[in-house]
Amino acid sequence: EEVLALEAGTLREKRDRAMLAVAYSAMLRRSELVALEVRDLAFDMDGSGTATVKYSKTDQDAEGHVRYLAPFAVVALNTWLKEAKIDAGCLFRRVLHNETVGGKPLTDHEVARIFKRLAQRVDARGLGVAGHSTRIGAAHDLVEAGFDVAANANAGGWKSLMMPNYYTRELRAKQSAMAQLIRRRENEK
Repeated sequence: EEVLALEAGTLREKRDRAMLAVAYSAMLRRSELVALEVRDLAFDMDGSGTATVKYSKTDQDAEGHVRYLAPFAVVALNTWLKEAKIDAGCLFRRVLHNETVGGKPLTDHEVARIFKRLAQRVDARGLGVAGHSTRIGAAHDLVEAGFDVAANANAGGWKSLMMPNYYTRELRAKQSAMAQLIRRRENEK
């Protein structure tokens, strides 16, 4: 939220903001993020949208999985696409020093570097930011909001509950029946 609140003056900053917003909202793996193309997007009248992930680590048969794009992600994405003059092909591309946009997609390894650079802008270097941080952070946010592991798995495109269960284990322990019982007893005193 702090990064998304920053001014995005350069084309690179607009791309980075769009990447962060889309990765978080759609709970994308970094490989899924860089594989997105304009044709994978659909926008709705309410300002939200969807992105179709055509292939992923858990979808080797390329059945596809549709992910939600929040209105803030759609705004950031449309700003980037308009400024970069992208109307077909890959969404996230290199921005050269002269503000020229390349034609090839970024690699998944570049996502981690970009997210780390964004973390530096808000002095969050010590948090261990990586290419997977938006996906794990979104999973945490869903648990904190009261959504169960199955809803979390569906939103993030996990085929099993194992990984979202693993990512959110500490949070869920603090929401467990025992944690609730102890809090209830403390409140009764």
